[in-house]
Amino acid sequence: MTCEKVHEIDLSGSSVILKPLSISEVSSLNRMYFSGKKDVKRDFHPIFFNTRCLPLFVFSQFILMVNTFSTIRNVSSIIFPFLSMYSMVGLDDHKSVISFCFVRLGGMPFGRKRFASSFGILVARNCQGKGLGSKMLGHMVDWARRNNLTEVRLRVFGDNRTAINLYRKFGFRFLNALKEFRGSREYRMVLKL
Repeated sequence: MTCEKVHEIDLSGSSVILKPLSISEVSSLNRMYFSGKKDVKRDFHPIFFNTRCLPLFVFSQFILMVNTFSTIRNVSSIIFPFLSMYSMVGLDDHKSVISFCFVRLGGMPFGRKRFASSFGILVARNCQGKGLGSKMLGHMVDWARRNNLTEVRLRVFGDNRTAINLYRKFGFRFLNALKEFRGSREYRMVLKL
């Protein structure tokens, strides 16, 4: 898997660093997520933030941390693609996590058809509407192309118009509607690469 570089972007007069998640930033990421409002947790609920089952939470946090090491991630992406993911954070001037984005890999072990089976973006409320989500999505789509993924899949709630508009801007299309979940219909979208 291709390594990702650090990118510095200007965000409304502030400097933001986009970089691969490192193990030292996991606690800052957890603080940002768990300090969010209920709607954030409803819209963005990857498994590594599921606290309903403590063993699952501990295991998924371990997987999140392990995937910060590129060598381990590269090996696991071949043998156990469903446990392999690439994640990126946005850091503000104080080196606090203000955004997070991940792609979880899918496909068969040792297979040629590789895809992103899960994808998500989280931007701190005070940084929303400034283009940070767009920048992160652009970098992640570029990363997926450089790593020869065939498609990126995601789920989004129908009432999350901001996210849907962002995904459509990058070429994502609706695949199908899923069952109602947490008070809203969820949809599956895909971007063919």
